[in-house]
Amino acid sequence: MSENTLPEKALAENAKPKDEKFKGRFGVVRTGVNVLLFDEKGRFVMGIRKGSHGANTWGLPGGHIDLRESFEDCAIRELDEETGLAIVNIKFLTVTNDVFEEAGKHYTTNFLVAQAKYKYPSAVVLEPKKCERWEWFTWKEVKKYYEAGQPSNNDKYTKFDGKKLFLPTENLFKTRPDVRPWEKLQPLWPTEKKMESETK
Repeated sequence: MSENTLPEKALAENAKPKDEKFKGRFGVVRTGVNVLLFDEKGRFVMGIRKGSHGANTWGLPGGHIDLRESFEDCAIRELDEETGLAIVNIKFLTVTNDVFEEAGKHYTTNFLVAQAKYKYPSAVVLEPKKCERWEWFTWKEVKKYYEAGQPSNNDKYTKFDGKKLFLPTENLFKTRPDVRPWEKLQPLWPTEKKMESETK
């Protein structure tokens, strides 16, 4: 067997990305966590991304899973690093398959739901190079914005500043239209009726 036909060489050739766009920073599909963090009013927090793929879009807090880190530990760490908020009642929701064509990146995004540990949470921008600001939204607001063909210039969507949703969040509504994240939550406060009315 010649050197050019060694199994190792053949495997290496087959492992190369077929699409030139995917010879960038990551040569493999990566996985991460996004967190729908709800407050006592049934709202969840999103921020305007900066300095990375999906810049200038509304995304959920979260990030890459570290080696040997669980989804839950990743969620706790990322929320603390990005917003300063402590979270509880962390539950797995669903996963999306997200291909960033222009950036040449491919992720699977694990969506978790959680609740703020304390009432009246205030998200702080602790990583200003990665996030412009945090805002609280209801599920109904974001779903209607997505269905309106975001970004929308309609006056009732001014809260979104005409910015698109981050691809994983967009795919959450696109590929998981029946998902109901609030059903995963345990009532920390007597606001179930309020939360249900805000999310439908």
